[in-house]
Amino acid sequence: MELINIPHRENKSQLTFVKAADVEFVNPIEKFMNDLIESYKTFRLSSYKFAYKHNNPSPIGRMSMDDILMGLERMGLERWRKKYKEIMETELPDSIFQILNCNDKNIQSKILKPPFELTTLSLQKFIIKAWQLQGFRYSQYRFEHIQKGLNPQELPEGFILNDSGDVEVYGSTLMKPGELKNAIKHRKVTIAKFLDNDSEWHCFYYNYNSIDSKEANELSHIHYISSNWTIKRNIVLAELRKRHHSFTSSVHINYKKKLVDK
Repeated sequence: MELINIPHRENKSQLTFVKAADVEFVNPIEKFMNDLIESYKTFRLSSYKFAYKHNNPSPIGRMSMDDILMGLERMGLERWRKKYKEIMETELPDSIFQILNCNDKNIQSKILKPPFELTTLSLQKFIIKAWQLQGFRYSQYRFEHIQKGLNPQELPEGFILNDSGDVEVYGSTLMKPGELKNAIKHRKVTIAKFLDNDSEWHCFYYNYNSIDSKEANELSHIHYISSNWTIKRNIVLAELRKRHHSFTSSVHINYKKKLVDK
């Protein structure tokens, strides 16, 4: 997990975010737990350092770094316990487990089509239960393509759209706010989540347009494809790395997202 801090060019603030590395064939419980705890510790420690640098209240200078880190670890673990409980208490239709150990893509498609619906938490629960019950290992990949025709060297180090729809810029750039908005609007980010058990695999993938209801005027949705399709896993992964993939026969699953999806 990589921490990135970018100072604002005009005021005493900074943009802080973490970039999680792709993972392959791991225990999903450990993955979800470590991501939550490490991101919590990373963000909190970064905020403490920023506050201390600007002479604002901070435990740095009052406590040893070992004590600070131990406290953050403890609080992060408590947050994970609450999140795990929330995930496992989330409603998940039993029918979804029928897609496992199924050798007929038509049956899988029928199960997952509307009115079937997944959410951020119910998908996490399914991933965990598939591991606990049948040993499906988890992989996650993230692929990003910037706006076509854009020179990445012209972009600032960081820029976001705030709640008012205005661009906040961190770092220096000669680009105008409208150009930066377009850069956000027209980038392509794809997230792919695989479950693997020997030669059987299942892939749930989405991009920001699909979960924001901006893909072909459809409702918020994610895509599903499995080893029952006539395409190999490595080919699916290679295609998802591209801005536009060549396979189009995936199932669309109605989906309700939370902020963590991005």
